[in-house]
Amino acid sequence: DDEKIYSFMIQEDYELFDNLHLIGNYKIDKYHRAGQDLDDETQSLYRVGAIYLPTDYLGFKSFYTKSYIPPTFYNIDFKDKKLSTINTQKYKYYNIEGVLSLGNSKLNIDYYKVKIDDFAYLTPVGFINIQDQVKTSGIIFDYEYKFDKNNKVKLNYYTSNLNRNYTNSNRGGYLKYMGKYQNIDYFTSLIYKNAYEYLGVDIDDSYNLNLGFTYYHTKNLSFSLKGENLLNKPTASLFSASSFSLSGLNSENISLDDYERKVLFSIRWLFWLKKYSQPSFLLVS
Repeated sequence: DDEKIYSFMIQEDYELFDNLHLIGNYKIDKYHRAGQDLDDETQSLYRVGAIYLPTDYLGFKSFYTKSYIPPTFYNIDFKDKKLSTINTQKYKYYNIEGVLSLGNSKLNIDYYKVKIDDFAYLTPVGFINIQDQVKTSGIIFDYEYKFDKNNKVKLNYYTSNLNRNYTNSNRGGYLKYMGKYQNIDYFTSLIYKNAYEYLGVDIDDSYNLNLGFTYYHTKNLSFSLKGENLLNKPTASLFSASSFSLSGLNSENISLDDYERKVLFSIRWLFWLKKYSQPSFLLVS
């Protein structure tokens, strides 16, 4: 099998004022495919936007992007047998972002809106292209505070909307603390995702608590201890469980936890191999 891609791109960054930049680019890709379940095609993508910095502590940027994602070998190999091919997914993405930085604090707010044509969706019988346009939008809040150069806390919250039935959480966020004291690095994080219901299955709120630390005995030898999902309330995924009976094939929708509670201990030793003059490392968990 042979595939050739020919591309042409132009880009410009124009400084309209000292604090206002206009940015744009355009790219065209031509695909020549042989021996694949895909046709030759030509796709174009572009991005236009601006970055505005009214003060030293306040900034805005906004972009409109047209892009695409070609089908992967996985999409093709596991497509619905009734389909001859999987089409390229086309994306139109708009976002506006503001950043406020005062002292040790930094606040970031990002609003986005996405439209997707020919979205590749995995069904129980294989991948298909969704005929209706998929539309989603949302807003993301990020806040960071630095206690000093080695210790900081990050707070995130997001919410999103989708023009289709939800098969996943649409609200959530996290609280993270990361720090360092002498030769010890430590962290803790709490990740939240909201509950939802789909096809008669109720998925509970998830609270994923992780924490750990790494002790550097020497520059090349360290010991780490990490706990994952300590509250044992992880996210869950939907599955269709099929079984055979006298009346035929029955299907029942169920949910399964994405991961289990774990405690991990590891040792990392970095050493040099003189023969190859390059570092190697041994990791034991």
